[in-house]
Amino acid sequence: MRAITVLLLVLAAAGCRAEWTAEYNIGYSTPSGNDIWIRRVVFDDSWVLPGGGLSCCWEELNAGAGVFDHPLPRVVEVEWLDESEKRIYEARVELAPDLAQRAGRLKGVRVISSGRQRDPAVYLIIGFREGGGVVVWLSNAPYKYNVSGRTLEVVGEGHARRMMDWTPGAQLPRDR
Repeated sequence: MRAITVLLLVLAAAGCRAEWTAEYNIGYSTPSGNDIWIRRVVFDDSWVLPGGGLSCCWEELNAGAGVFDHPLPRVVEVEWLDESEKRIYEARVELAPDLAQRAGRLKGVRVISSGRQRDPAVYLIIGFREGGGVVVWLSNAPYKYNVSGRTLEVVGEGHARRMMDWTPGAQLPRDR
């Protein structure tokens, strides 16, 4: 028994964390009317997902992608152009160390229109606020409409560094 306790303490001290190995989805969100262009999204300093244009919907998954070949990330780096503010921002957000455990506890949702219960699913939603705020949510549904039992919890938050102001029509700096 003592050996098991020591092993568990060593693993905890080493910073090991369980990894979520099932498929999950990642998408983006911004308040309605906040026009942004997501230029770069890098996870764990090693893999990327495409960005693109976005102009709504807060706390909802938009422009998402399925991920099946990477564990849930620990860190997300983002760079985006906020067209309404005419600024380019970049941020690095560390995610909750117990993200995989939280994902494993998600429950399914009920579809209101059909009454059908859906199996648990995992969604990471990266939200971009005006002024450079970034929030990352863990959810069991991509949006709040036509479902009951949706979970939406913050698993990372940060504030971006303003890289530069942007003039419409001007060439944007090259992506890294």
